[in-house]
Amino acid sequence: MQSQDLAPANAGLELKFLWLELTRKCNLECVHCYTDSSPARDLYETLGADDWKRALREAATLDCRSVQFIGGEPTLHPELPDLIDLARDLGFEFIEVYTNGVSIGPRLKKHLVDNSVALAFSVYANAAAAHDAVTRRAGSFERTLKSIRWALDAGLDVRCGVIATPANAAATLFAERFLRELGIGDIRVDVQRPVGRGQSEETCDALDGLCGHCADGRLCVTASGALHPCVFSRFAEVGRASEGLAVAVAGLSMGLFRDAIQERLRKPRAFAQCVPFGDPCSPEEGHPCAPLGGRRCIPEGGECSPNVPPCNPEGACSPSTR
Repeated sequence: MQSQDLAPANAGLELKFLWLELTRKCNLECVHCYTDSSPARDLYETLGADDWKRALREAATLDCRSVQFIGGEPTLHPELPDLIDLARDLGFEFIEVYTNGVSIGPRLKKHLVDNSVALAFSVYANAAAAHDAVTRRAGSFERTLKSIRWALDAGLDVRCGVIATPANAAATLFAERFLRELGIGDIRVDVQRPVGRGQSEETCDALDGLCGHCADGRLCVTASGALHPCVFSRFAEVGRASEGLAVAVAGLSMGLFRDAIQERLRKPRAFAQCVPFGDPCSPEEGHPCAPLGGRRCIPEGGECSPNVPPCNPEGACSPSTR
């Protein structure tokens, strides 16, 4: 088994959060998708059921207690129910599935409820026309809402992610209000990241699409077996699943990536943007995550709304939805 040299500065780093990106197949084809997922993608790539189970076990030995299953659309993967069971058996305290909610079958629902799994849904507007314009699949809005209502009725922890894209930018604030009226308290608005189909001609430095907390005890395992510091840092491969998670967490590639992030944060342009300080930006915590090159925040004391918190560098920081 090949392994990379260890970076002394990284030795002993813990793994706090794990993404398992089970597949790049999806039943939708969102305009901004950072994995370039679609119905045309294969359900399986390099990693099989035993590989995913090994990744969970390795993460547990590194004292990781938080995992998110993501895709593509993770609910399409037939191993998801068993992987959820294993994660709970291994002592993972936070287990979340990030889904579009279009198709959650009876078997998966039972495993979600039995294991008290948290659900994160992608919602792009408060009405079908604008939402379906982002997903490029008619009827997706109503099917997603049906799953959200089911999850709330089942007593599961539910949060929603709203991404502002050119197709729905005007509807994001209305989406927030709509979701709060449904009873969802955790709603996070983000901007389109310059990754996958989210790239544009204006895309500049790849690091500008990151929040600045990548590689801070986090690791993404993709279906191809590649390991990345986070789901958005696809340009940076820090290892292979076949080499083991520990090698990547404390490896030279991760150390170099962390150095690059810190250097980017020191540049004046980074501090002119809405970047979270203090607690790390992570899927399981309520700290908004804005990319370094994202849009500016709504300034404290300036334009505001009850649903948009003030922006200041030392406190909560919300990307502008305007």
